[in-house]
Amino acid sequence: MIDRLNMIISGLKNAVNLTVENVLARLKEMKVEVTEEDTAGDWGGWSVISKAIDVGILNLSDADINAMYYVFRRCATLEEMVKEHC
Repeated sequence: MIDRLNMIISGLKNAVNLTVENVLARLKEMKVEVTEEDTAGDWGGWSVISKAIDVGILNLSDADINAMYYVFRRCATLEEMVKEHC
């Protein structure tokens, strides 16, 4: 069970990280400053997405934003569940 949860967490994190990495690369190409502190921790990915929205390279509907928020939160919840059972 724990192994399956870890696989789910890894898959979700990889999907989120890939999206964030692509957006971060676009921001850097545009010479938009994103400090390493902005990309650290659980909400680092969200900081990059927010910056991309601010500069206009992303235009997300409320549904997209809610879905991304859900993925970030579920990753954190699943990680806590795994920690409690290990």
